[in-house]
Parts: sequence; structure tokens; C-alpha cells
Amino acid sequence: MVTSSGPGDWLVLTGAPLGFMGRHDSAARLRADGTVMLRWGWRTGSAGLLAGPGLGEAVRYAAHAVASHEHVQDVLTYLRADGGKCWLPDARPGEDGTLTATAEQVGLARLLCGLSGGGDFDGYMRRAGITEVPGEREP
Repeated sequence: MVTSSGPGDWLVLTGAPLGFMGRHDSAARLRADGTVMLRWGWRTGSAGLLAGPGLGEAVRYAAHAVASHEHVQDVLTYLRADGGKCWLPDARPGEDGTLTATAEQVGLARLLCGLSGGGDFDGYMRRAGITEVPGEREP
């Protein structure tokens, strides 16, 4: 539901009280029903250097969705790189060593990029060498 939606499906909230946000620094509400909330921007650590021109240090962040204060989607991690200009899936090396991410991970990163005014998502995916793959994400 969350990762298959687009930026136009959400209303980005500004000026939310700190208690409402928890450890996250951004939030949006799903326009269709108003009860599903997406929160993102909880820094969880460094992911190291990303390959690709100008991507630099990647920082790992977490996002999660809640509906009427009940958990509706697992916490997903994503990466911010290029000085915060791009949001990328938290990709893992595949069997052949290439970086891979599931459709769920790519969907979240694409959504956050759109909600936050990020750069050319597909271009950043190519530069980082991340390939979308079918299947479930691993913990």
C-alpha cells in the first residue's frame, strides 16, 4: 500500500510537534483515507561509500507507516547520498555481487525522493549500480 503509492497520494505535514514525529524528522499522511501516516528521517547509521560518480558517503535512515496508531508496514531502511540530494534503497549484494533491492525497497526510496523533492531517482539508481529484483527483502 505505502510503497506502491506515489507522491501525489500523500500530504506532507509541516510543523508537526516533536512528540508526534518521534525520532523521525519528516511525515506525510495518505490523502485517500487520512489515517495512514508515513514517517521518515530517523538516522540509524552510516552505510559507507557508494559506488558511482559523486554519490559519496551514504547514510542509513529508517521509515515506517502507521494507521490509527497501529503498525501497518515494516520499518524499511533507505539511504541518503550525494549530500542528501537522493534517496536510494538500502541495497544488498546479490549472488553475483551486484547491488540489488526489492520492488518494496525501490518503491519506498522512489516515494521518499518524490515527497522530499529529491533529484532524478532513476539516474541515481543507475549511478549507484542498484538493480531492482523480485522477491521478499531479507532482514
